[in-house]
Amino acid sequence: MDSIPQPIFVATVPVAAERLRGILAGHRVYCPRDYADATRLLSREEFSLAILGVYFAESRMFDLLSFARGSARNARTPVACVVGMRGRLSPLAIRSLEQTLNAMPRTWFLNLAAVPDDAAGNATVLSFLESLLAWHSDRATT
Repeated sequence: MDSIPQPIFVATVPVAAERLRGILAGHRVYCPRDYADATRLLSREEFSLAILGVYFAESRMFDLLSFARGSARNARTPVACVVGMRGRLSPLAIRSLEQTLNAMPRTWFLNLAAVPDDAAGNATVLSFLESLLAWHSDRATT
């Protein structure tokens, strides 16, 4: 982890937000309450990473992704779109979502609900998120 805490935007359902806060301890994690709060934060702050949950704000992840990409401050911010809890998405829908998101620039998919919420699983998630932070840091300096 970098010695300087990085600002990370986490717009997910509460159970996933709490888990991600723990995984990202040491960073400045911002968790909006709703879609309006999320758009205000994305307009005001520049983030090193944005994590958007499929089920956040009544499943408005794609709306929020579009807003972030259109914002002056976060257009180039890497985004991890996550399934933060087991829901009604079928395995086929999750695979389709993963393929769609991974095909977008600066956008990655993580099925957080499928990763065990234990030390090993959370270390795997942290490693993935830190790779996105490093990717962003590399792009910011070149």
